[in-house]
Amino acid sequence: MNTSPLLESGIEPRFFPATAAREDVEHETDPIQVVFQGAADLFAALSCPTRLRIVCALSQADHTVRDLARASQCSQANVSGHLRLLRRANIVRCERSGNYVLYHLNNTLANSLCGMVCGQAVQDAMPG
Repeated sequence: MNTSPLLESGIEPRFFPATAAREDVEHETDPIQVVFQGAADLFAALSCPTRLRIVCALSQADHTVRDLARASQCSQANVSGHLRLLRRANIVRCERSGNYVLYHLNNTLANSLCGMVCGQAVQDAMPG
């Protein structure tokens, strides 16, 4: 069996860009890898407590940046940055309504995950 000198050296090939790029191309065609990558991207977008709080608020109702800033106790600029990331991850979408921009939850999986995680966390935090 012909093995790579890198593998024999004990160094993982993923640390070498040429090998990593070749592996990425192989993974793009693997449907299971696509699903896992999508899940990892979703978890990464939800990995911040402020973003979780925003998504949980949006699971209850549509909100403006101002509403979300009050609910998350952050500045509007900070919330806008988090919303930008959540929009790129296709978790939220926005819609102009008169002078306001309303944000909506756009991802049922994110809604379910946040409902389970945040709901359990709130129950655990309640005294008694």
